[in-house]
Amino acid sequence: MALQPVYAGTQRWQYGGLLVVVMRDLPEDHRKLLVFCDSRQDTAHQARFIAASEDRVRIRRLTYQALAKESEPHDFDWLVDELYERCIEEGKYRRSKKKDEQRRRKKEITGDLLGEFAIAARVRAGLERLGLVKVRYAELDAEMHSDEFVGLCVAHGLQPELARRSVVAMLDFFRHRMALSHEILQTRMFPNDKLANDYKITVNRQVGIPVAFVEPGQKSRSSKGYKLTSTWNPKGNPAGLQKLWRQFHGDDQSEESFQDFLNWLATEKDGASYLTWVTIGSKDDQAQGWQVDFDLDLPPIMVPLVKW
Repeated sequence: MALQPVYAGTQRWQYGGLLVVVMRDLPEDHRKLLVFCDSRQDTAHQARFIAASEDRVRIRRLTYQALAKESEPHDFDWLVDELYERCIEEGKYRRSKKKDEQRRRKKEITGDLLGEFAIAARVRAGLERLGLVKVRYAELDAEMHSDEFVGLCVAHGLQPELARRSVVAMLDFFRHRMALSHEILQTRMFPNDKLANDYKITVNRQVGIPVAFVEPGQKSRSSKGYKLTSTWNPKGNPAGLQKLWRQFHGDDQSEESFQDFLNWLATEKDGASYLTWVTIGSKDDQAQGWQVDFDLDLPPIMVPLVKW
């Protein structure tokens, strides 16, 4: 078998694209990549970087493939189970009858999916940014057509259709900033923590610090154990959610209208809510705030946008 040299430049990010392009066009039984670097340190870095890039590409590919064949949306747990089976078929995992082994592998997949749809949801190569997969929220569309929701729109002079779009955008805003009520996004983690290792989460300056949102009128604050983000600033620069709300409904919209819709999202519907008030941080450094509820009764739902 001949070796084909390929020059990919000097930047590590270029190797992710190289891996995809080169390996894609090779026969399956010949998909091996040999990379040379001029130092042992670079070699170690490149090996880890390429392995991590391949893991990210794999989870995106399998996620899209799993959803693209489905005519109906599916919840988060279904997707974890489906990817577990696909990883076995591809040889990444071996099939095991041991429940502990299955739970460990599914935790790794859960960590990958939370990385894709919460921790790094805004990266250019992400499935959402590419328009291949959309995250919905269980039963939200039906709830936003209820008399209660429409009455709230009328009370504040909002167009119901715009209000529906803005509420979805609000939930996405929370989720894209890691304000999601899963244990790995509520607990202060450090490199090599058991929790980080269980879910295969790479902890860095941003990842590992839990995030929640405070009540309107309160200021952002942070510590070594958590980060609390403002939702509405009466004075000074507007908060991100505040700007989002006014982009949909106009600069004259008040804090009161925003607060009422925030309360609507936090009100229990059939035993669950879309926003939940949680405690985040470390054992000795905690705070409370809003996160999107990851309750099993109202899980995020993955929806394929593109069908081939």
